[in-house]
Amino acid sequence: MKSFFVEYVGCTRRMMDAERIKQYLLANGLDYTDNPGEADYIFLITCGLNKVNEDRCVDFIKDYKQMSGELVVCGCMPSMNPQKVKAVYGGRVVHTYDLDGIDGLFPEFTVKFGDLPDVNRGFTRGLAVKRKLRKMRESGLGLALKDVLGHLSFRYHGFMSRHSNPVVFNNDYLSLRISYGCLGSCSYCNIKKAIGRLRSKPVDVLLEELRRGVSEGRFMVNIISSDTGAYGLDIGETFPGLLKAILDEDERVTVEYVEDLHANWVVKYRSELVDLVGTGRVNSILTAVQSGSDRLLKLMRRHTSLEEYKKALDMMREANPELKLRTQVIVGFPTESEEDFQETIGFLRAAGFDEVDVFRYYEVETMDSAVIEPKVPEDVVVDRMDRIEELFSEGELKCSYNIYR
Repeated sequence: MKSFFVEYVGCTRRMMDAERIKQYLLANGLDYTDNPGEADYIFLITCGLNKVNEDRCVDFIKDYKQMSGELVVCGCMPSMNPQKVKAVYGGRVVHTYDLDGIDGLFPEFTVKFGDLPDVNRGFTRGLAVKRKLRKMRESGLGLALKDVLGHLSFRYHGFMSRHSNPVVFNNDYLSLRISYGCLGSCSYCNIKKAIGRLRSKPVDVLLEELRRGVSEGRFMVNIISSDTGAYGLDIGETFPGLLKAILDEDERVTVEYVEDLHANWVVKYRSELVDLVGTGRVNSILTAVQSGSDRLLKLMRRHTSLEEYKKALDMMREANPELKLRTQVIVGFPTESEEDFQETIGFLRAAGFDEVDVFRYYEVETMDSAVIEPKVPEDVVVDRMDRIEELFSEGELKCSYNIYR
């Protein structure tokens, strides 16, 4: 019996892809092993979010290539930064936007990838992480301790300072992946190259997944998507309509985490969201603003009115004072001035988020923002990252925070 091993780097969606690939291989009679050195196939789900994650993926590729099993590289990095992958790997690839393409690797399989329902939790190992660490130490493979510990939480991104009471995905909850792909065109983002166009799941399919979870006693729900607010625009539905259907399905259900609700959708759907949040059954939302500078938002192609966005956030908080809001900002975007930087800090202060992720701008040549000049000097970016972290650590910005350098 042939065996396989799965490794992943990255977000909740790739974490769920890893589990889905695992279930596909199990359904076709392969055995899962915790030891990559014993596996006939090694599946690496990659991430191209930033240099830290890309470098981790490259390190994994180099190490797994030395093993006897066939390495198959999956995930976002082959689409987001193909040259970096090709520099170290020439084997078979499965792209995030075409996971069904895995069937082409195994034409003999009787169960096809599309035959299986989506998974409702991310990839898990449990105690296997400790066993893997021990075996890696014994074998002298040289993978760093941080590469193993990174799998204890999907939120690990390398050189990170964290002070957090997190508004975050919980893998013990029922995860409903409501759509694939994205409608956005943010200039700094290469992710759309990896995930493709928006593809929403039908409401009845999602409600069936919900019923299945409820029958297992899972009433706490994560809403998972790369572009949550765009849900349904390709199938004649809307995100607020779906959220209402989820809450109406069973009064015991609570939505614990809504992922990646673009600020623009918060403004567009604010009346509906206020009503839904007011039920007290929507408990936290990740809604990225990226900058407090209107000038930079235009360059980022994040067409958001900061004034209207702030009003919408205030309205939701008034409807449910217990609602937790998490946001993300980028430091060092091309042309960012000291004034732009201070406007971002000012918006964070005014909005009063419960948690903030601060990302250092990362650029590859295929990003649209790569042509925007001038770039912010390295020493200036480092200084701004240091200063914003100091504001959090000293309590001038009063919230939990994560700094991704």
